[in-house]
Amino acid sequence: MKHHATPLLATALLLLPASPANGQTTVALTGGVNIATLSIASTAGPVPGVESVRLSSIGIAFTFPRSETLGFQVGGSYSQKGGSLIFASTEVIGQSTIETSHFEITGLARVQFPLGSDRVRGHLLAGPAVAFELSCELYAKANVGGALVDRDDDCHESPNLSRAPFDPGVAAGGGLELWLADRLGISLGALYTHGLQDIDTSNDSLRRRTLALRGGFVYLRG
Repeated sequence: MKHHATPLLATALLLLPASPANGQTTVALTGGVNIATLSIASTAGPVPGVESVRLSSIGIAFTFPRSETLGFQVGGSYSQKGGSLIFASTEVIGQSTIETSHFEITGLARVQFPLGSDRVRGHLLAGPAVAFELSCELYAKANVGGALVDRDDDCHESPNLSRAPFDPGVAAGGGLELWLADRLGISLGALYTHGLQDIDTSNDSLRRRTLALRGGFVYLRG
């Protein structure tokens, strides 16, 4: 039985469809998890510790090939961002978490290449991104002088958070596509977004950083 396995496997692989023809637009529907955090800098004193939070992301992307290797990808997604700040002093020990929801648009240059087979292709992405805020929540748990504090507020109630309606940024990442049928494949990818908008009006500088890990389906338009 062992001697027949290799010819049968080779025949099966040859029967699988090839990758999409050049010049055809693809549509990807993906969802996954955002590993979101905050970068913070302060000139007023010690900087609090930072922890990431895991939130959700779902989106759609259209890829327009310009050649065998180069293309352009336009994407839109519902993306949650944020992070946790850890405070520890002689008076206060606690954690404050910021969670924001966005509609994010990306316009990315795309370089694609085969990965050992015409049916499996990898790609690299880079370009600008802009996130429009939909909602923002603050969660705080602290021990202040022996008194426990547990709060859940809308960000509008915090005088130290002055957020613009959008957060411009830059994005970079990559992924792969495995084509299973003539027009349908599986998409896996990661995209890191570096937000440029300062969301704190106090002495601190607070900016969003997000790594989106997504999987889904890619469809070849006729």
